Amino acid sequence: MVNIAMNRAVHLARRDALYRCCIELLEGRHAEASIVKRRSRIEGILKHLSEARHEAICALRGNRGWRSEKIFVKYLELIYDAAQAAQVMIQHEALLKADKSFLKRLLGMGTAKLTQFEDRHRSMEREILDGITVLVMYASSTYSELKKANLNSLSPSDKARYRVAYSAVHPVE
Repeated sequence: MVNIAMNRAVHLARRDALYRCCIELLEGRHAEASIVKRRSRIEGILKHLSEARHEAICALRGNRGWRSEKIFVKYLELIYDAAQAAQVMIQHEALLKADKSFLKRLLGMGTAKLTQFEDRHRSMEREILDGITVLVMYASSTYSELKKANLNSLSPSDKARYRVAYSAVHPVE
């Protein structure tokens, strides 16, 4: 029988490092960036959140798991869904920028009205990302406690494995 909990330290480290990468992308966003840059940033956020969630689930395998870890997985799912909504707003804005003519014909509206739609999608994207940032801020103390409890539960050799795995994903800390 294989002890699947033996890699728990590595999964926790990857979860924490990927979550940190996501936070850095959220902090580094600029509302006036181009659609291409904003799209790339949101894709990075989604990638890091998806992988962090996967690692969090893997860390729970073979372990009874703490309630706080299970709640953290749900939290990651929540902010992932919100980030997907922001991604849709960017896609809509890009579509409107690329071709207003189809809506102009369909709705019989002028270009100025359609530009307002573009602006509204950009605004909704910003509001969604601001909401995620607020959630991350509110969750920071609870997450810090979870991370500290996880680290305290590891053996000295697992702590060393944690540091190596964390550094492999996020070299700076």
